[in-house]
Amino acid sequence: MKSLKEDAYDRIYTDILTLELKPGQYLSENFLQKEYNISRSPARTVLVQLEHEKLLQNMGRKGHMISPVTIQDIRNVFQLRIFLEPPAAKLAAGRVDTEKLAELDSIFSAAVKDHSSGKKPFLAVHKANKDFHLEIVKAVGNNQLVDMLKKLVEIDHRIHHLMATSSPDLEHWSWDHKEIRNALINKNGAAAEKKVRKHIEESHDKVMSYIMNLPSITNTNISG
Repeated sequence: MKSLKEDAYDRIYTDILTLELKPGQYLSENFLQKEYNISRSPARTVLVQLEHEKLLQNMGRKGHMISPVTIQDIRNVFQLRIFLEPPAAKLAAGRVDTEKLAELDSIFSAAVKDHSSGKKPFLAVHKANKDFHLEIVKAVGNNQLVDMLKKLVEIDHRIHHLMATSSPDLEHWSWDHKEIRNALINKNGAAAEKKVRKHIEESHDKVMSYIMNLPSITNTNISG
């Protein structure tokens, strides 16, 4: 069973990822106590933890502000993913648990289908997508790489959640996952590397195209 602090963290963290709590919004201990029905100690702990994870910025007497998502942030995240994930996929060929990967691919496809029909929120798609990508990287055996990728995937989730209201091509994601899975099952590291790179690059291009066409876009902050 989760502790009160763990439960509070999970709820607030999820609300930040899904833009229920928006970039640039200020959070205080009093706000968290009232909105999430928690005491002062869990509220304080969550603020410190989220600040440590760079999701909040300490603004002194003003409290904590949810970190903005800038266009440069998004470019940086995709650049790092392109540096890290394709080589990891190449190394994962022959090492990854292919049965587990196939199961995660099926879970992702089902989440996409349920989201498209309105049965599940985009958060379910995000979780399934994250689990699929992390399973590949875990096969490399580098825990620091896994932790780094986990944060990168969660950072770009906020903008993908914003895009969820404009019908992102999730079916194409499903197809990409199947191609990546098949390359890994066949122990073809070069193909896995190529397909992961293509998947991330196409996702980057779609995200940037969407952002640059937002009517309220600025050069610095995407508020959702």
